[in-house]
Amino acid sequence: MRPGKTPTELNTHRVKTNFDPNAIIAGIFDQVSSGISSTSMDYPTFLRESWDILEPANPLIEDWYIDSICEHLQLVTEGKIQKLLINIPPRFGKSNIVTVLWPVWSWTQKPYQRFVFCSYSASLSIKHSVDRRNIIESDWFKKHWGNVVRLAEDQNQKQEYQNTARGHMITTSVGGTITGKGGDVVVEDDMLNPQEAESEAARAHTISMHKNVLSSRLDNPKTGARVIVEQRTHFKDLSGHVLKNESGWTHLNLPMVADKPTKVIFPLSGREVIRDQGDLLNSKRVGPKEVEEMKQAMGTRTFVAQCQQNPTSEEGNILKRIWWKHWNARPEGADITIQSWDMSFKETKQGSYVVGQVWKKRGANFYLIDQWRQRVDFAECVPAMLNLAGKHPEATGILVEDAANGPAIISQLQARIPGLIPIKPMGAKISRAQAVAPFIEAGNVHIPDPSIADWVHDFVEECAAFKGATGETNDQVDAMTQALTWLHGLNQPVVEDDIGWIGTDEIQTAGGFS
Repeated sequence: MRPGKTPTELNTHRVKTNFDPNAIIAGIFDQVSSGISSTSMDYPTFLRESWDILEPANPLIEDWYIDSICEHLQLVTEGKIQKLLINIPPRFGKSNIVTVLWPVWSWTQKPYQRFVFCSYSASLSIKHSVDRRNIIESDWFKKHWGNVVRLAEDQNQKQEYQNTARGHMITTSVGGTITGKGGDVVVEDDMLNPQEAESEAARAHTISMHKNVLSSRLDNPKTGARVIVEQRTHFKDLSGHVLKNESGWTHLNLPMVADKPTKVIFPLSGREVIRDQGDLLNSKRVGPKEVEEMKQAMGTRTFVAQCQQNPTSEEGNILKRIWWKHWNARPEGADITIQSWDMSFKETKQGSYVVGQVWKKRGANFYLIDQWRQRVDFAECVPAMLNLAGKHPEATGILVEDAANGPAIISQLQARIPGLIPIKPMGAKISRAQAVAPFIEAGNVHIPDPSIADWVHDFVEECAAFKGATGETNDQVDAMTQALTWLHGLNQPVVEDDIGWIGTDEIQTAGGFS
């Protein structure tokens, strides 16, 4: 018999090769009397039943994402996924689900399986190792799988233990030694300390451990599996390296707040979950109030990285962070003041944001004076525009994109608000951002100091993250580029009235612009 055959496998083998009725009955009796039939428990059920042993004071707050993770991990155990990358916000149970309970469940299916675990610190790795062992040694586990999984008495330490089927679990940390040891599965859990994410040396050390040490620890590279689970901390963290430089990874990306409509397909059951823009990963655990509190406590950039799994570089992409100029006292006087609106809303508060901005142009400089941004439907958008117009009567032109919901808004308000100007976008979003980027880089674009307007943090981060990719959250960028291109004359908007089409210069005269 090869090491690792479970009693269930052995009994089944006997039934298939031996047609003696007495042997068949004896095999069935052995399974029932020893409780080995519990080995058929799937991982989601195992997780729910064992959670209280691991976290007696913190009940499992269930949501769909837990089952999705479980199905992906179950396929790793079955050998159908060999490279799995999971990105999920902190404190959503990732280590308990991936690093502690799943390997123990895998032993109930394949007790001969050998695991190697690595985290950024030895103390964290040892904690996970002890947690796994506590589950294995619990009365609940022994009742169901005591005859399948038993720890070997001569190899039972905090950092390394083995069972009687020769399966083992070995723990190390970044920079630790694992020479001469390997396994069937390598699990990398939080390989980079979030507090060291800005350190290029720390990131390089983590990636070196992944590439040069752990990559060679699979006993059989053709059948072995690698699992990475972490919150994103930097655009050049381990996940960033893997996504850019390595192939074959199944990527399960779970932002706290969906930044675009997303369909999540479960790989085992085929179940589908549709996440609308703004949908929370687990509202029973972290609701809208908690999201805002986390943003304030962490800062927008850190929140976007760790909670949204969407880190940006220190500089930003097309629109760099360091380019922005800030004003503390509202500038007096202007050549022209306008509003700019982006209205890609749906008939639901889970859709995109609606953004209205107020801009002044004075000489060669542009000033963002005010911004209104909320998720609203059509009915709520109309009074919002009226309120902003009343708040800034000096804004004699109101730009509205002549697409999506813009025409409906214009039709509703053109008899109530003067100066509504439909804008036909010219070129792709990325082209518009690239067109205004030189103004920002040259220091001609001024935005409020964050001490005056707390929304500026989100504005700068959205601009820094902007790449022009499909599905990005870019409502503030769109309103800004629309305003700057119009103010600089890069766009030639037109308005249709009873007489015909009127050019930009004529609109300014008719609208009373000075």
